[in-house]
Amino acid sequence: MQTRVVAALTLCLLFTGVLAFGQVGNGSITGTVTDQAGAVIPGAAVQAKNNETGVTFSAVTTNTGNYTVPNLGVGTYTLSVTVKGFKTYSHTNLIVGAEQTVRENVSLQVGNATEAVTVTAESSQLKTHFR
Repeated sequence: MQTRVVAALTLCLLFTGVLAFGQVGNGSITGTVTDQAGAVIPGAAVQAKNNETGVTFSAVTTNTGNYTVPNLGVGTYTLSVTVKGFKTYSHTNLIVGAEQTVRENVSLQVGNATEAVTVTAESSQLKTHFR
């Protein structure tokens, strides 16, 4: 009898541990890409590179200039946006937390892709909670 109680208790603790790991969610980076006049830019290549692991996640802007890079693990990222006819945009040290959506709207400047605009300021984080 005592063995069954210990086994049942062990099983409960095991399931509780599994559920606890399931509570940690990934974050994302989202925004709109426009030119200096405010017109949206479809088809822009967006990359989010994890600064610690070097893993790169990619997205492309929609016809409305919107993009989302989902399922990013917690960490610090460098976001870059490239499209022909515009300078490459790069924002370093974007911090993505668990279950957080970081909003990064990008305004591209006309120029060659070999030219770059680098932003080092922090961006705003959207607080989204789904329960």
